[in-house]
Amino acid sequence: MLPTFSDSDKFIINRFRYIFFNPKRGDIVCFKANWGINNIYLKRIIGLPGESIELNGNEIYIDGVKYYENYILEIHSTIQSKHLYCKLENSQYFVLGDNRETNFDSRRFGPIAKKDLIGPTYQICF
Repeated sequence: MLPTFSDSDKFIINRFRYIFFNPKRGDIVCFKANWGINNIYLKRIIGLPGESIELNGNEIYIDGVKYYENYILEIHSTIQSKHLYCKLENSQYFVLGDNRETNFDSRRFGPIAKKDLIGPTYQICF
């Protein structure tokens, strides 16, 4: 999740927020996965239930409208995502890592279900 979080950063997870409130676009969330060695992932919510997400190169479109982000690392023009289209169901979220060049995210494993969300994360500053 560089540059937002680095390997040595500490953060807390609010396990109760999504019991009372729906996740929002831009939330950095922890979620449980059913694959891989590390079953807990940290990603940013980009797509909300019912939306269509289209990735065309390094650009993101949500329901046909270009989505601008100011928190990701600069993406080199030689490293671009393939064209991808995804229509989210009523309980699905599309998540991406902030470091798009090296992330394992919804581009590879698809949308995640709300039931798998643990909660939003917040960085602890000492």
